[in-house]
Amino acid sequence: MPRKRNTNSGEVPPADLAYAVMRLIAMGKTTTQQVRQLAGERSERIAQLEAELAALRRSAAGAAAATGRAKAAKPRKQPVAVGKTITRADGRPFTRSAKVARARKVQGQYMGYLRGVEERQRERFKAIAHENGVPAAVVALKAHLGKK
Repeated sequence: MPRKRNTNSGEVPPADLAYAVMRLIAMGKTTTQQVRQLAGERSERIAQLEAELAALRRSAAGAAAATGRAKAAKPRKQPVAVGKTITRADGRPFTRSAKVARARKVQGQYMGYLRGVEERQRERFKAIAHENGVPAAVVALKAHLGKK
């Protein structure tokens, strides 16, 4: 079954619309002044709609505050304390030791420095991390990249 062609201008590419407008002007069916007037009305209409939307948002915020149903702000994440009991988001407690914090910091450095190394050289540093440990690989990566 053949597909019906929609005459809505939303499906016509902008370049084709511009061509059609120029053809209408050339054929004398419309004038440049009329086209400019319509284009000007578009920006005015957008400004009107934005002003209306801002007024609606203000009234909605005022209504929410008046009824006391304003959205509660999400609590900010607290900084992770090292060596002390911390509560997870689901409420379960756990203890993060200083050793774990150091290991994660070194692992993060290793991953960051490894991103700065070319693909073909990464295997060398991965081997160092496997044989001598991640801290040794971080030292080697720093030396390779010229970082202090």
